[in-house]
Amino acid sequence: MNKHRFAILANEDKKNTAKWTRACERFNQNYIIIDMIDDNWIDNIHNYQPECCLIMPSVNLSYYKKMYDEKLYILSEVLNYFIYPSYVECIIYENKRLLSYYLKAHKIPHPKTYVFYDREKAQIFAANTKYPIVGKMNLGSSGAGIDILDNRNSVNNYIKKAFSKKGLKRRFGPNKKVGNPKQWTKKALRSPQFFINKIKSYIKDYNNNQKHFVIFQEYIPHEYEWRAVKIDGSFFAHKKLKVGNKASGTKEKIYDNPPLTLLNFARQLCEKYNYTSMSMDIFEDQEGNYLVNELQTIFGQSDKFQMLVDREPGRYVFQDGDWIFEKGYFNRNECFDLRLQHAINILEGNR
Repeated sequence: MNKHRFAILANEDKKNTAKWTRACERFNQNYIIIDMIDDNWIDNIHNYQPECCLIMPSVNLSYYKKMYDEKLYILSEVLNYFIYPSYVECIIYENKRLLSYYLKAHKIPHPKTYVFYDREKAQIFAANTKYPIVGKMNLGSSGAGIDILDNRNSVNNYIKKAFSKKGLKRRFGPNKKVGNPKQWTKKALRSPQFFINKIKSYIKDYNNNQKHFVIFQEYIPHEYEWRAVKIDGSFFAHKKLKVGNKASGTKEKIYDNPPLTLLNFARQLCEKYNYTSMSMDIFEDQEGNYLVNELQTIFGQSDKFQMLVDREPGRYVFQDGDWIFEKGYFNRNECFDLRLQHAINILEGNR
């Protein structure tokens, strides 16, 4: 393996570069960290002349997400730098409004989604839609900003908030469905500064309101949704279980053997649109059809593996028309090692 020059493009939270830096050091690669908030970001990239820019897009604050996407456009589409994952994968990441347009334009099966910038048209929709309906905020991971709305009154209140001065707000604080209050308290006592920083970040998130538009999505009855993952030629899948009325952000999983029909759906989607690193949250409707709920080029994983087949961790690869299961732990460093290996393969012409 040759040494290459990588530029890690940091978002507003510099700690988020740690997984990329860990991967670069493990593979003995040259790298620098570029602060994308810095006004000299283009000069810093030109001075280093990276062979590949490794991205870590913003996920919490809409103005940072917009900044990051705009700068990636310049790097990728104007200056022709190689970025990994790709520009398209990044701009549809954590942008549910744009993702809905993207899925519809490409005729990718997905729950029907409606975006309204006009309050009256949104209210007409509320008077005629089938309930329940899903209200989605444009930016928000781990189930943040997702509301299941059961009746017309709740939807009208939702619309009223969206078109008010305050707008829609996400939850304040950690995800109560997956956290443990005792553990939160212990962390706070062990590190008061960590606690203070967390409170500050929660306040920023909470105040990052959404105004002047709403996103509604058809509710698909489900007890789980599939999380299918593709990085280079590696495929994984597991079930995300529903807690309460949604599966997003619960971290509750079950590692049933994934059906090959699901893997084929994910593979065909990724091949058609040339995805490099993609997590696909997929519903299965009552007729057995697969529907894309989310596409996320960067994603987390709380366990040491993405998939179990007959209780063995591993991955699937598609070779000579057949799915081959390979045992092993391929989720090291939350898949950032696998991503970096893919980027190196592309640079060395071994894609």
